[in-house]
Amino acid sequence: MNDNGLVSKLLLNDRKIINLIVQSLLGKNVSADDYAVASTEWANGSKSDILYVSGDKATNVRPPILIEIQCQVNQNFMTSLIRSSTSVYNRYKVLPIVLIFAIKGFSDNTTKEEFTTNKRQYLLKISSKFWAKECSLSSIASINEHIIQSPTDESVVLGYFLISGSLSLMLLEHKSNPTVQLIYNITMQIFLREGNGKASKKIVTDQILEDTKRQLEKILEEDTTQEPDIKKIKHPLYSICVTAWQKQGMEKHIR
Repeated sequence: MNDNGLVSKLLLNDRKIINLIVQSLLGKNVSADDYAVASTEWANGSKSDILYVSGDKATNVRPPILIEIQCQVNQNFMTSLIRSSTSVYNRYKVLPIVLIFAIKGFSDNTTKEEFTTNKRQYLLKISSKFWAKECSLSSIASINEHIIQSPTDESVVLGYFLISGSLSLMLLEHKSNPTVQLIYNITMQIFLREGNGKASKKIVTDQILEDTKRQLEKILEEDTTQEPDIKKIKHPLYSICVTAWQKQGMEKHIR
């Protein structure tokens, strides 16, 4: 698992994020704190990313929620996902709701074409009869039109944040969105709390540098002139300093 994947999983263990996901999938009538994180180690030796289970007995009204963060979705991943979902059923005797965050979408058109628009338009769905109550997928393509709407659905923003994979707020296109800022702050607090000193700082620094590199490459690719626009390039470089300052401020606050 890479460092960014670890941060995403830590974020999905946060109480506010759990409530956000549960209520977006099951409705606001689900009481806060009704769900908690459960073990994702299965009898066959495999392990899933995240599983939420109701504090009461799992039922069709309060089904388990299985979450997977996947770089690219393809046949192999879906086969593994079906096994994991079946493991959830074997344990709780209730088919789970499955939610996939596809960081880079699909690796092939054959798999992509199996997913269609969901009733929640920012999610795609796939037929899951016999192995999941429902299976939905969030990708940058599915949320693009919805992230710019006002007000923005919080679950759309969460998908955007997880899929963007950035630890630098300044490099996020929708950094001014209040929910983006909230999720970013939660992530930084979790990361600094769970990290271990120099290693934690190094991971954050490496991620910010990688984010900036991608941003610079994007600017250069889009610039068709012979001379790069210095004003455009200065902004992401400046963001490194801002993000470092933000991180130090949070670190002092947590201590």
